[in-house]
Amino acid sequence: MRQRLRRWWLPAVFVAVSLGVLTVSAARRSLLGVLLGSVLLLASSLWWQDRLRQHPAAAAERWRRLIVPGLLVLTGVALLLARPLLGRTEGLGFIGFCLLFLGIGQLLIELRSRAWRPLRPGLLVAGLCAVAFLAGLIGFSTGFSRWALIAMAAGVLVSPIGLSLVTEGVARWQDPDGRPRRPRLAAAALGAVLVLAGTWWLAGTAAVDPRASLILAAVLLLLVGAIATNTPVDVLLLIVVAAVVWASAPRGVSPTETFVPDQDETVMVALGDSYMSGEGAQRFFNGTNFKGRNECRRAPTAYAALAVVSNGDAVPDDLAFVACSGAEGRHIYEQPQHSGEPVGRSEGGLDQLRHLDWLGEGKDFEIALIIVSIGGNEALFGEIGRSCVGPGDCSEIGAKWLRNLDQVRFSLDQTYQRIRDHVGTGTPVLVVPYPIPLNADGCDWSLLTPTEHRFINRFVVQLDRVLADAAAEAGLYYLGEMSTALEQERLRICDREAQVGVNLIGANPVEGHLDENVNPRNWFHNSLHPNERGHLAMRDALTQWLDRRPEVTANRRDPVGAQDNGPPGTPSLEQLMGDPNFRHCDSQRSRPGHCGGGVRHWLAGQVADLIWRSLGPLALIIAGSWVLWLQGIRAWRRHRRASRQGDVRGVRPVGVAGA
Repeated sequence: MRQRLRRWWLPAVFVAVSLGVLTVSAARRSLLGVLLGSVLLLASSLWWQDRLRQHPAAAAERWRRLIVPGLLVLTGVALLLARPLLGRTEGLGFIGFCLLFLGIGQLLIELRSRAWRPLRPGLLVAGLCAVAFLAGLIGFSTGFSRWALIAMAAGVLVSPIGLSLVTEGVARWQDPDGRPRRPRLAAAALGAVLVLAGTWWLAGTAAVDPRASLILAAVLLLLVGAIATNTPVDVLLLIVVAAVVWASAPRGVSPTETFVPDQDETVMVALGDSYMSGEGAQRFFNGTNFKGRNECRRAPTAYAALAVVSNGDAVPDDLAFVACSGAEGRHIYEQPQHSGEPVGRSEGGLDQLRHLDWLGEGKDFEIALIIVSIGGNEALFGEIGRSCVGPGDCSEIGAKWLRNLDQVRFSLDQTYQRIRDHVGTGTPVLVVPYPIPLNADGCDWSLLTPTEHRFINRFVVQLDRVLADAAAEAGLYYLGEMSTALEQERLRICDREAQVGVNLIGANPVEGHLDENVNPRNWFHNSLHPNERGHLAMRDALTQWLDRRPEVTANRRDPVGAQDNGPPGTPSLEQLMGDPNFRHCDSQRSRPGHCGGGVRHWLAGQVADLIWRSLGPLALIIAGSWVLWLQGIRAWRRHRRASRQGDVRGVRPVGVAGA
């Protein structure tokens, strides 16, 4: 009994200890500990698999070897189910995820090592996964559907089980007695040709960048190998990557005295959305980048924060930083975005401007200037960004966003009037428009098409015109130079190849609990936002404007010469694009596909079209990768069998436990 324990229970204990070391190290943000835990986890897991292969279980003992993986699966499921009941317990979902998939992986390894024929059940599972995926894709092609998405996800997530079983069955069928039936070199050459052909096809027919096609082919080659080999490498890699992401997540920055105004100090108040708060930076002030609690993401590198530390003559020395990512006008005067935020439902609306979340009660300060940047979320900047970065050409549905500018103007009028009513005419209010983030021509390295570049460029110009007109009607100052701040320094996307001032795709995990931190959905909030370089240029536009008008903060005079010229006329999409024959979803002449519903319907159709175009080349890459790995598995088994037969005479070789 003790000998059997040493054979495979002891390595299992080391796997559990390694997983604990990995989790604790990631929770303490120790990259060295994460690397050590990862090495221990990989080594102990491979040791466990080696012991299981070297000592095959007798018929009466086989079911006992399912106890450990069964307990891992049950514990993982229990932790995942208990997470909603226990609240946001640190790492609970991550540990449950790790245990569940480690247990499933080990159960699959045990099933592959049995004496039954795994080819038929493997083909059945693979066929069902293919049917579920194709059925979901057909449903997704007709419009966004949650059930279609679930069917596609289920087909993808369960398919590794079928692939693993099919690999085991084919490996036994091809090499039942240690002698290959067909030349392995010819099969390996066929696999390599399939991979290369699929990569070339993907870069051509599917309209995917050649570099992206090569990267995707390499990833698929490694992923198929991790699934095909009879090891838990695929699950272990996911666990290690998640732990590294968690440990390397950016830590918050403590605000200095400049951002914690004392009583009776004179401050500049920064109101607005993500372009004011500094979204796009690498680090944010403590407590403002916490998923599910506070996602205002106020950065020390935001242009308002940089302005008060630049010692400009006309800029106050302290900042009341109230901007919040995702803010709309109503969040300034009526509805708080997050609990504990400075703006809440109090009588008088903006009374809580004087109480920042990191200040105690009673610390009042004097407002010298209010700068406000609002309207981008009402203009659906986030929806525009997601639609344009995705497949298809988002300018096809641009008329919807242009029509929405009338609603943006209504929201701006309400917001500006509430601010002016609260602070009166004695405190200057400066409206800051949005800097144009990209040029109108596009470039080779941009993910956006030239048409999308032209649309977004001109749409932001039109939005800034709406802001300027609303500011003039409300009697507020307007910082017109901010619109071209990035253009003047050649920092827009595609103005140059490197060192631009706007993130095209900005990956930056959020703070908070592990389960939110490692979720890829929470990594790309920095995309299409000015980075530190961009905010430096925006700071210069603000400080230079104030330096030319010292009377704004000194005497607090009302704007001079502010005129209400009436609302600017919203152009049609043809007028905006400068092409009377421009093809789009609202066109009466020629309409592209997937225009029957809203933006989500259109985007789902574009994603489905891309998947349909990519199915053929991806199938070739996966099939070629599988053929290559199958030959490697057969060669490895022959080598192990020959070594055992040569070193240990009389011991029955284990030919089915495999790689």
